[in-house]
Amino acid sequence: SQSTAPLFQNNCRPSKTSCTGQNMARQVSAELRHERKFLTIRLSAQQIVLFLTLNHYGFRESFPARFVNSIYFDSHDLRFAKDNIEGLAERTKIRIRWYGENQNRMQQPVLEFKHKRGLAGYKVRHSVVDFGVGGEGLGEVLPVAIKDSNLPVGVAEIIHTVNPTLICRYRRRYFETVGLAVRATVDEKLYYRPVGRSSEMLDRGINDFFSVILE
Repeated sequence: SQSTAPLFQNNCRPSKTSCTGQNMARQVSAELRHERKFLTIRLSAQQIVLFLTLNHYGFRESFPARFVNSIYFDSHDLRFAKDNIEGLAERTKIRIRWYGENQNRMQQPVLEFKHKRGLAGYKVRHSVVDFGVGGEGLGEVLPVAIKDSNLPVGVAEIIHTVNPTLICRYRRRYFETVGLAVRATVDEKLYYRPVGRSSEMLDRGINDFFSVILE
């Protein structure tokens, strides 16, 4: 994961802040965040929301709740997953992320490389063309979408060395303190499944209605 980071330059949509070329170092520095993640099965999402909004830090909801959908990529030996499970200080996640109710239609998807350096981390994003899974399987439509997205050469080469391994989905709520110093998200209604050769995307897998993630 250490060797791949310099290859990834942001390729955002025009509506977002420019993040290519000489702006890259400034953006990565500005977006470096310290993150902590907590998993609970003893508290409901509503209980956690009450804790956030009623304590003296003054968290308030900052964005409408929405579903977050992701396709995670990994090497043939699941190196990224193993690095995460073992808690290595420096590790990387590769995923395609999109938002909304439509599970099989990826609208405005973004390819993300999430780099962690201890408790700090940053993301580098590249736009991907819209694509969907219908009669064809993910293995057929995804390479076409990657090819049509005009990704930087180094990024495209990395994507060709990994495979989609996991699909996950959850409902996320967003909060921040009044001074914007701390942000929090609450994830519930988790769904996940391994990626196979089937054309089915999100209709077979595990629904986890008990776990809640606070980040």
